[in-house]
Amino acid sequence: MNENVEKISSLLQKKIVPSSSSGYNESAMLCGIEKNELQSTLDSLVTEKESLIEEIENANCIDLFQKIGVRTEFIGNSLHSYNSQLQESPYLAETLVAKIINKDITGSELAFLELFDTLRCKHMDAEAFKFIVYAYIKLEEQAEISEVFYLRAISFGIISKEVEATKFASYLIKKITCDESAKRYMSVKMYSTICEHYFKQLENAPWRDKEGVLYSEGTFWAKKLIEFQKTNENGYFWLAKFFLGVNRRDKAKEFLRKSIYDPPEPKRDTLARLRCPKCCKLYLEEFRGSISFIQLEEIIVKGLNDCIVFKEEESSEYNDYETFFQEQLLKFGECFGKIITLHD
Repeated sequence: MNENVEKISSLLQKKIVPSSSSGYNESAMLCGIEKNELQSTLDSLVTEKESLIEEIENANCIDLFQKIGVRTEFIGNSLHSYNSQLQESPYLAETLVAKIINKDITGSELAFLELFDTLRCKHMDAEAFKFIVYAYIKLEEQAEISEVFYLRAISFGIISKEVEATKFASYLIKKITCDESAKRYMSVKMYSTICEHYFKQLENAPWRDKEGVLYSEGTFWAKKLIEFQKTNENGYFWLAKFFLGVNRRDKAKEFLRKSIYDPPEPKRDTLARLRCPKCCKLYLEEFRGSISFIQLEEIIVKGLNDCIVFKEEESSEYNDYETFFQEQLLKFGECFGKIITLHD
């Protein structure tokens, strides 16, 4: 790994401390970064960035451009011009990112994210990590960070092979948590992304660590999502996934059954049920062999009906789920010689 990346990433390595058994413990949350450390950590990032710039200046990037025949006068001094150059010559990613940091180039959040997305599309994860940390520092100085930036950076930590990207995502979640005005960032998408961040780490953790801080914090955020919007299935889905992640199968089965059959807000509507194709699919995948013929039919039909409603009201996110339930419906009919009709 690039030496400069290691310098940045070392600042993100914090000790893990256990959560309290009674629930969420803010001082233990997110790899043990204390609230009063937040500003000092940012100051350290800025200091390291200045040191990094000094080293990059000594690399003489201009000579490299000239040696490989790139006309430096076309590079310009804006993020947009560097993004255009990167799209044309992705093999220059490391040099271009270093030059942006060297020249202390800044811009709007949109311009930073467009260049970051180009690096991601070109599968330049190491350079994308360096650049997103630099972008965070510059945008933090300008107080221009929005929910979009946080979502993009945390999602990068989920899918990237760069370990430092995951640590940086944890740092950003802590930043959101400690921000007094954090509510402006919170949405179903943000809560779901944070849950996915923790579940990925839980999956990859050694068994002895699964029921520790990762499980505690993951279930905390899933429950927060349920509180945030009781009629949205994502909180129920992620909470069940965390139960399964630590092998609490009986608890997961009962929780999923209640999520599918019981009204999410009984005081408001005793008849309305949660629309939850994700929960229905997870229930079938995990517990199909232990449910009755009638329940199997009910869950397949409910899952398919819910997918159809979501497709009409929202987006194509549920296309794969609809295909899954259609296949299950066909198999069910073939096995039991029964034609099933959809109903509300």
